[in-house]
Amino acid sequence: VLPSPQRSCQALCRVPLHHPRRLRRALAAGCARTRRRCGGMRSSSGRGKGGCRCFQPVAVVPVRVLCGRHARPDCGRRRDLARVRSPSDRAPLLRSTRPDVPRNRAGRSHGGARRRDLSRLLLLLTAHTPGAAGKAVDTGAVRGWSSWSLCTVKGRPGYGPEWLTASNVDAQSAALARTLQPHGFDHVDVDSLWAADAAHHVDLHGRWTHNATRFPEGMRRLADTLHSRGQKLGLYLNPGLPKAAVRAASPVLDSPGCTAAAAAARPLRPANRFGNAFALNWSSPCAAAYVRSVAHQFSAELRADLLKLDAVSPGSEWHGDNARFVAALSRALEATGRTVWVSLSWSIDPASAAAFVPFANSWRTSDDVECYCDVL
Repeated sequence: VLPSPQRSCQALCRVPLHHPRRLRRALAAGCARTRRRCGGMRSSSGRGKGGCRCFQPVAVVPVRVLCGRHARPDCGRRRDLARVRSPSDRAPLLRSTRPDVPRNRAGRSHGGARRRDLSRLLLLLTAHTPGAAGKAVDTGAVRGWSSWSLCTVKGRPGYGPEWLTASNVDAQSAALARTLQPHGFDHVDVDSLWAADAAHHVDLHGRWTHNATRFPEGMRRLADTLHSRGQKLGLYLNPGLPKAAVRAASPVLDSPGCTAAAAAARPLRPANRFGNAFALNWSSPCAAAYVRSVAHQFSAELRADLLKLDAVSPGSEWHGDNARFVAALSRALEATGRTVWVSLSWSIDPASAAAFVPFANSWRTSDDVECYCDVL
């Protein structure tokens, strides 16, 4: 049974993060922008700067502001929050009808309740919000399985980074098909480590290439297997020109005279926090040609259905700006004629929403919700 809009909004405003101040600031900015653009509705806060794209409001319901360690003096007062949805969105974004989270004397939520609410927040943050014309309007969140959690396990033989292999992913895909797929969980997302280190290894056209030890038959073979089961493949990428491509002056696909070295900005500078790529020189036509070749690779060659762009900034603990790369790649993916869900990660700065909303289907504003320990 789907919850009422009021319960959905209550669930949204109850979610406690391990960075409560950051979450409150993000919600406040979103509510303030919605109020200004969408008819003067009252919101959970009066703060917030920057523009927002005005989506169709379908309900205004009373909710209770979080009370916690960093709460304002008026915390607990009932306000009105505009719940906004796409005109074609037929289902609430959250299915939580859980009562208020119990808190200890310090104002923090209890651990178990906190983790459950964090998982619900991730479901919300991966739900689609329509942007400018060109991005497909979807009706809900991406549901399925991701490889990253098992790759983060430490101190357990067989788990951790070495766990990621074609045979293990295939086994997870088969288990998903038997159990959760009939309930709408149809994504198999292969996160970081599917590819060789881009600082040292690329394909003939300077693009990411698969790790031959983990996936000896390549990612297209995996995509064909998943598609035969009615599933969708998600892959992972970092913004920028791989360092190996620039150093080798790799020729850009279908672009005579263009090389990765010609597409790189000078002087050379890192494109992301991981330092495996250089920034692009957008005044060179070779930069756009290279991005088109990346879009062709993931859409037409590898047949991916979702592309997770990680280490995107502003955000991701990095001072750079990847907004232009995101926009160019998103447009290039649309031009291929296949629908590829674009997901941005991690800790995307909410203040930069206007730059990313038209070009991404989902984005994450939090750090990883992972143990990074020996717990399965």
